[in-house]
Amino acid sequence: MFGYVAPIPGMLSAEDTIRYKSLYCGLCHTLNRKYGLFARMTLTYDMTFLVLFLSAFYAPEEKTGYLRCGLHPIKKRVYAENCFTEYAADMTIALIYHKCLDDWVDEKKITMKTVSSILRHSYEKVKDLHPVITAKIEEEMMNLQMLEKKKADADAISACFGRLLGSIFVHKKTVWSASMFQFGYNLGKFIYLVDAVLDEEADRKKGIYNPMQALPLSQKEKTNVLTVLIGNATAIFEKMPFVEDEGLIRHILYHGVWQKYYKKFKGETDGKRSV
Repeated sequence: MFGYVAPIPGMLSAEDTIRYKSLYCGLCHTLNRKYGLFARMTLTYDMTFLVLFLSAFYAPEEKTGYLRCGLHPIKKRVYAENCFTEYAADMTIALIYHKCLDDWVDEKKITMKTVSSILRHSYEKVKDLHPVITAKIEEEMMNLQMLEKKKADADAISACFGRLLGSIFVHKKTVWSASMFQFGYNLGKFIYLVDAVLDEEADRKKGIYNPMQALPLSQKEKTNVLTVLIGNATAIFEKMPFVEDEGLIRHILYHGVWQKYYKKFKGETDGKRSV
C-alpha cells in the first residue's frame, strides 16, 4: 500500500532532483536519529511526499547539510530537515507498524509479525507524541480490517484509508485544514485502490479478499475510477497557495503516481502518461 507517490527518475530537472533527494535523505536521517538504524528500512516515497507537500505549503525554516551514511559511505549527500520531517518520521513508524499488523492478519506473514514487534516500542513513542492522530489511525485500520472481513465494497473500504491519510495531512488547524484533509482523503483512496488493482491477480491465487474482484469493471473502467480520485486530489492542490516546489508536486501527482500502474497494464515505463 506504499511506494506509489513518487517522482519518475529522469523526468525531473536537476534542481528538482536535488530538492527531492534532499528531503528523502532528510527523512531517512531523521528516522535513524529518532528511532534507530532499523527504522530507516521503513522509509517510503509516500511520507517523503508528505514532507514535500507540507513544506511547500508552509515554507518552514530548514536545516540543510551534507552527510554520509551506511548505504552511501563514499560520497556525501545533501539533506534537508524541518518540522515536517520530524512529523513524517513519526507517521512513517505509525503507518508501517499498522501495515505490518494488517499483513499479519491477512496473510499470516511471520516476517510482518516480527517487524511489528520490533517497531512496537517506537510506535508507543509516536503515540505519546501524537495521541489524537494515532487514535485515528488505529480506528480507521480497525474499520478497514472489519470491512475487509465483511467483504464490503471497494468504495467503503478505500474510504477508511482515505480518512486515515486525510487526517495525517492536517498537521495543524488552519483555514486550509478542510482542503488538506480532502486532498489526503482522495489521495488515500487512490493509493488503496491502485494497490488493490495491482494485487488483484495475486490475491485471487492466495485466496485473499480483494474488493476489486467483486467489481465487474473492465481495465479501462478501473483506470477511469482511479483517474477521478487522483483528479479530485490534483484539483484541490491547484487551488491551494503553495510557496515553493509546485512543479515537483505537480509532476508526482500528474505522472509519478501512475508509473507502477502503467508499467503493469500499459507497458509505459517512460513516464509520459498523465491523468
